[in-house]
Amino acid sequence: MDLIFRFLLSLMVIVFIVSCEKDPTATEDTLDVDVFVEEQAAFGFEVNQIVTTSKDVGKMTLNSQYLEEEGLGAEDLASMGSLMTQGKALMQNAMIELEDLKKHNTILTDSLTIFEDDTARGVRLFLNYNSDTGLLRYYEVKYDKFFPWQKKNYDSTEIILDLNMTYWDGSDDKLKSIVNLQEFENDFFIQSILSEIFVTAYEGTEPVGVELQRDSYYKESRFLQHLSQSVVLNADESGTLREDFEFRDGTTAFHSVTFYPDKTGEFTKQLRNGTTVSGTFDSAEDDLKGSWTEIIDFPEGRYIDKILRAADILISVPYSNYTISISETVIFSSGRVDSARIDIHVEEVEDVKTTEIYVRKANGAQGTFTLTESEEVSELVGEWYTWNQYFIEIEAEYYTDGSGHLIYRVYEPPYQEGNDPILVAEYFFSPDASGEGTLVHNGLTYLIRFTGGDQGEIIYGSKKAHFNLFR
Repeated sequence: MDLIFRFLLSLMVIVFIVSCEKDPTATEDTLDVDVFVEEQAAFGFEVNQIVTTSKDVGKMTLNSQYLEEEGLGAEDLASMGSLMTQGKALMQNAMIELEDLKKHNTILTDSLTIFEDDTARGVRLFLNYNSDTGLLRYYEVKYDKFFPWQKKNYDSTEIILDLNMTYWDGSDDKLKSIVNLQEFENDFFIQSILSEIFVTAYEGTEPVGVELQRDSYYKESRFLQHLSQSVVLNADESGTLREDFEFRDGTTAFHSVTFYPDKTGEFTKQLRNGTTVSGTFDSAEDDLKGSWTEIIDFPEGRYIDKILRAADILISVPYSNYTISISETVIFSSGRVDSARIDIHVEEVEDVKTTEIYVRKANGAQGTFTLTESEEVSELVGEWYTWNQYFIEIEAEYYTDGSGHLIYRVYEPPYQEGNDPILVAEYFFSPDASGEGTLVHNGLTYLIRFTGGDQGEIIYGSKKAHFNLFR
């Protein structure tokens, strides 16, 4: 019996030693995370949701404004208007080149090609006129001298113009297509963006119908690998937008918007985790007031049942400034209900668009954000007080494809300028709101992931925990 006892004791020791030497790469172990860390990890997702919702409402309820002024009007693709603007600017450059040729008595009876390489500016120009077709191709490549924040190493744009066989008369020239390719630095989360616009209908020489395709490709390490965006814009101001998302694990999602000539529309989304989103909108342009609704319906068994959002928009006269009021209701599966109010004021002065966002939650948390938008990037700064008076500084950048880079710092109450933050988080969000980043607290650096739905992941070493995004 003593021998058996010693054998069993030895066996227990061996099992204990083996259990202590578990594979360090395993991820099934549960991470014990402080509630404070969970709350602050979710805060970055909440900020991104507030910003994207605010932009969604404005774009959908002002869709005809985008159609008329920027050439596009679908939600999430307003940045394509800047590509139309760029194409028109290149059209003017091409006409200047032709005018210069005429001044030097150059005869354009045959096909003509011009090439210039301005190494001082890092720009190459190419022009080709085909007298047989009356088509002019103008190509501009930027390969150097980018601003550091642009993260680019290549940017090329090609336009094709129909000169109607009359290169000397610019009154009948038509823009036929624009193609833009952007390639980014190796350490940036976007690899490349290819955008193509084809004009399908004109009113005189002005484009009133377009088809657009944009493909964004991301680093292999990113969860979102490919975003495909397409737009069909008709001459009657109706149109459709579709976005398709492809992820690293083989899953997909889509987002579709349809808008009608009477300035109303509807939208649907299918997320990769089974969550569905549906809603309607009514433009504010015809009577200076509009509306927007959204229902987010989570699958059975989730922490949240539904999120309901509704918004009203008012346009100021005679200026194009407008205000948006959004109410949000979160219905949890337990029956608990939470709410928030978002008030937005948008002002545009000399092509600079500034959006002020004020948020109040039912638990007393509140904050303000200022979003300043340009053609290349939108910059956000903000301040937030949590329900228990922790102070948070926020800064972010949003790019033309809808991606975002967010940094925030959390300070203990009472906040005093000059204090060191007790927590710092940095996230990169994809256009579908998935993303990842890091959170540093008490000397520990956690990996944070958002893969869609109502929960995120927090990872430290081989251990992982899930946390709720809506609290």
